[in-house]
Amino acid sequence: MKIEKEMIDKDYRIGLRLSKIILDPTIKRYKHLNRLNSRLINKPLKKFISKQFYIKDKNSKNEVRVRVYMRKNHNHNCPGILFFHGGGFVLNYPENSHNDIKLILNNLDCVIVAPDYSKSLDNPYPAAINDSYQTLLWMKENSNKLGFNDNQLFTMGISAGGNLAISTALLARDLNEVSIAYQFVIAPMLDDRMTSESMRNHDGPIWNESQNRFAWNLYLQDVNEPVPYYAAPSRCENLIGLSPISGFIGDLDPFFDETKIFFERLDKIKIENKLKIFNNVYHGFRNVNPLAPKTIEAKDFMINELIKAKDTYFKEQPNS
Repeated sequence: MKIEKEMIDKDYRIGLRLSKIILDPTIKRYKHLNRLNSRLINKPLKKFISKQFYIKDKNSKNEVRVRVYMRKNHNHNCPGILFFHGGGFVLNYPENSHNDIKLILNNLDCVIVAPDYSKSLDNPYPAAINDSYQTLLWMKENSNKLGFNDNQLFTMGISAGGNLAISTALLARDLNEVSIAYQFVIAPMLDDRMTSESMRNHDGPIWNESQNRFAWNLYLQDVNEPVPYYAAPSRCENLIGLSPISGFIGDLDPFFDETKIFFERLDKIKIENKLKIFNNVYHGFRNVNPLAPKTIEAKDFMINELIKAKDTYFKEQPNS
């Protein structure tokens, strides 16, 4: 889908200039961006408690760095949210998502656990999903210590993080070692096949077809066909058993079709879901103009859905 300037909401047209400066899809460029972003590592979140832990992976020598955030004097009968940052599996750290984490904590009493999962520049699939699932198990085992209700374990993610939120939920469903009560995703990156109308020839701001193809090639560099659905959740033929899920996406997002199709499939098998679509905006629009009406509406939708989930969705842990 070719993206013309006139298709984009006027509040977000600045992204047409920014995208070419920020995200040139080369390994050298991405490594440079990660070096810049690494300055954020272990940055505190003002007015909230923030801690850092290292989780030893039971299946390898890898350690997963995780950031844990919560309100001061929070109520322990609250959800624990496993939060995955975006970046195409190649960019960013948990600290890049501090604005979203702060917004959530300002409106919802919860504990947010954000893993610094492996990046595909150095460790392609399955490293990121292994890190994610290991963090999920650690959350379940340490819910009392961390201070949340283990019957309200949520996953949440943005873009590639949305992929991990869903793929981690699929892995949890299949292994039956830990239960997830609810999921929230923002413009998730779900399908490596890249055949949808919204993806083909997409040349829009922030994230487009060429960047996405580059990212998938890095992530799946050690994978042969058939690609497992823990890497690309759209490939999962059986979605029965997934927890309720909400999310939002722009209709000019390259992930629009794959996200819409995924939610429609959930509808057909009666899994509770809610997808909000924003017209005339592209991938990552919230970060381009934080004060624009659609950005505010997207933030309100996210917070309202999370508050509803806190009041509504519970799932006991296996053998609890």
